[in-house]
Amino acid sequence: MVKTSKNKLNLTYIILFFIALSAMNVMNGYYYLLLFAFAVFCVTPNRKLHMDIVSVLSLVVLGTFIFVLSPDSTSSISSVLKPFIYVFCYIMGASLMKNREDSINEMDSYKGFYWLIGALAIGALGHYFLNWVSNIGVEDITRNTVDFWTKQTLGATGQSALACMGLALAIACLFCDSGKKAKVGAWIAIIVVLAYNFILAGRTLLVMMLSLILVAFLYRRKMENTGKFRQLLLVALAIAFVIALVRFDFLGIGTYWESTPLHDRFFADEGSIDISEDGRIERKLFYLQHMFEYPFGGAHLSKEIGYAHDVFLDTYDHFGLFALFAIVVFMIHTVVHLVRCIKDNTLPFALRQIVLCVYVAMYIEFMIEPILFGTPWLFASFCLIDGYLSRVLVYNKKLKEMGKHIHDIKTLRRVC
Repeated sequence: MVKTSKNKLNLTYIILFFIALSAMNVMNGYYYLLLFAFAVFCVTPNRKLHMDIVSVLSLVVLGTFIFVLSPDSTSSISSVLKPFIYVFCYIMGASLMKNREDSINEMDSYKGFYWLIGALAIGALGHYFLNWVSNIGVEDITRNTVDFWTKQTLGATGQSALACMGLALAIACLFCDSGKKAKVGAWIAIIVVLAYNFILAGRTLLVMMLSLILVAFLYRRKMENTGKFRQLLLVALAIAFVIALVRFDFLGIGTYWESTPLHDRFFADEGSIDISEDGRIERKLFYLQHMFEYPFGGAHLSKEIGYAHDVFLDTYDHFGLFALFAIVVFMIHTVVHLVRCIKDNTLPFALRQIVLCVYVAMYIEFMIEPILFGTPWLFASFCLIDGYLSRVLVYNKKLKEMGKHIHDIKTLRRVC
């Protein structure tokens, strides 16, 4: 019995390791790495399958229409399995947590969620860092840098997808009672993200960071209801310190800042771009004007004007109305899970804060990037996370029911 438990534990770490590699998209093989992780998951002894039926069915429908309507579909095993990788990820995420309904020691099970988020965030940030290092020293570097694995040009918004989970986790750690090591790691992650973003000149990560700081601060303030501003004050002081370093050109930091594409994009007359001139808004409106014209997809709109940079509109354009309906149902269900999580005060605050920040970051990314085509590993990661969260919510509900049951028995004994 002990031997089986150890094997199960070791296999879980192996699964998490390959999940991290998939988030890093090692050798441009996220799909194969996730399939291997799922294969290990399937052979784990005493593993019980759990799933949220609505989410799984919606992902099955989405995968079916991706397979049927994708022009690249063939009869090969890889072509058949690839559209359903999101289903595999969701089931795997929902079933990774150990079954401990017979115990009130729930913290052991919640730690698995931190492991999963950490593996995904570290993997994606590792890819982001590799892209930064591999482009250091490149002459006339622009916002479109070369990806470390594919050797293809990757735009700034695509790079932001690599950083969104790590940035969200870092900010969540700053606004919850995490240890000193976690907070130091969070600041390092934020510095790495911002340093490379100076080169990319991406507004997305800046907007995302400010949004996450505001959301995390307001949520903590609401939960504690104490009026403490310590966390926000520390962040504000750190930002003020950086501004002072730039303003007084300490160690040439100000000079470096003025030479970055990000500075030119915001302040240079020729390089600055107003948000109203961003083609994404025009494309979204174009897609909405032509909704329902192509119920079975075919990528007609993207061929005419390019991607809408929206997970819903791009899914409709390529795979039709049924696929759009499926992904809308799935995303609505993730919002339900998010709301249930942040409203449940019996869950650890750190878990709720992390979930809130990660979900907000991913929702932002989903609305500015053609996820299923540009960074499908991010959507697969989201399926893993939401699958695990759905299981946590079910598990916590059972714990509360057990606690109430125990309380009722004690009351009955006193009365008798």
